[in-house]
Amino acid sequence: MKSAIADSLNLVPATLDGESGHVWQPPGNLPARIVDEAKRAAQALERALRPAGAEIKGRWLSQLAQLVAPGRDSAPDMLARINAMARDLDHPPLCFDDETRIIAARKFTFFPSFAELAGLLDGIRQPYRNRLGRLRRLGPAQQPERTESDEEIIARRQAMAAKLGELGQMLRGQRQWPDGSVTVAGEEIVGPRPKPLTVDLTPEELMARVGGYATERDEP
Repeated sequence: MKSAIADSLNLVPATLDGESGHVWQPPGNLPARIVDEAKRAAQALERALRPAGAEIKGRWLSQLAQLVAPGRDSAPDMLARINAMARDLDHPPLCFDDETRIIAARKFTFFPSFAELAGLLDGIRQPYRNRLGRLRRLGPAQQPERTESDEEIIARRQAMAAKLGELGQMLRGQRQWPDGSVTVAGEEIVGPRPKPLTVDLTPEELMARVGGYATERDEP
């Protein structure tokens, strides 16, 4: 499954000229075993990317404050900032561990603003989101589109030719039209003279003229 979502095997040019870089494309013809494994992995990753609880975020933020801003703000002010951030940061637990706290402490020499901290944590979360997006795109092998066989193509062409032949006979007066009329020289009609094709024709009359049938319609 790792190879199915790897850049090294599945990158394709973003444009025909290849000058706009490359994008990842899901491989085709994946066996059902790999597809099932990818589905389970995606479900597990979805759960892992749910927002962390307020307690996890609050403890992490308090420890960060001790590293970057010890004693700079009054306790009530710092607690209010920590609670506000813990409430609104929507990052998962994997963004709030010892390693990420050290990363944040090395980056900031002061307690960061919400935008600054959210930007840092977005960068930590993004690779996992990318992985989830790729897992979701892994699907079963696509069945090739059905194409007509040579016999079907010949039969279809013969049917079209027959229809055209019948139409030619009707135009030359050698065959009746579906409404019983016959075309003669000078385009005069022999037989029941039909009404002109207007919007006043009933569906039954219209379809009789063109050789079809009318569908039932609701009464007003």
